[in-house]
Amino acid sequence: MRRHYTIMEKKGRRATRVLVLAVLLLPLGGGMFLENGAPGRSGSLGATSVLLKAKKKPKKKERAPKKPKPCCKLGIAYRSGSGLVVLEQICKQSTATVVHLRTVNLNRVCTYPPATFIIDGRGRRYPMLAHSGLPNCANGTNRVRNVRFTWVFKPLRPGVKRVTVIEVNAQATAGYAYWAWRNVDISRCGN
Repeated sequence: MRRHYTIMEKKGRRATRVLVLAVLLLPLGGGMFLENGAPGRSGSLGATSVLLKAKKKPKKKERAPKKPKPCCKLGIAYRSGSGLVVLEQICKQSTATVVHLRTVNLNRVCTYPPATFIIDGRGRRYPMLAHSGLPNCANGTNRVRNVRFTWVFKPLRPGVKRVTVIEVNAQATAGYAYWAWRNVDISRCGN
């Protein structure tokens, strides 16, 4: 293996720099060189102290491993009657897990927080904390069409890779279809 070295020869009044191709196994403290004599004279072989300085190549910046993005874009559609409910993305945050959804061609939709959960792979339930964009089923309002809405749940524990986002049967939602996205891979999400 070869490297470029700058040799600096110490001689009282002057210092000469010479770029040489040196083999790593050469001694680092001193060496032999051919000293030029006066014009017309042949060179003589002598020994002197030589200082070797390695030319440093600029180091490549080490990139930090990519942190997963806090939100996973999913686009998973769930057929509900004649329309769809699309699970657009899940965002894992330290204070909450936010689920972004939208409806397509559905006339009557509402949400009922006590019957809506995220369930992780170990069966732990994360209840809904808040919602926006859809009326609450308990209020009796449900006439919305093609709407984007958000569900907010308790934060997921670290290391959760797959979840189920589900609505379960409740008195306030009788007569409605229940939505469920099962075994959703969120391993690309951060946090």
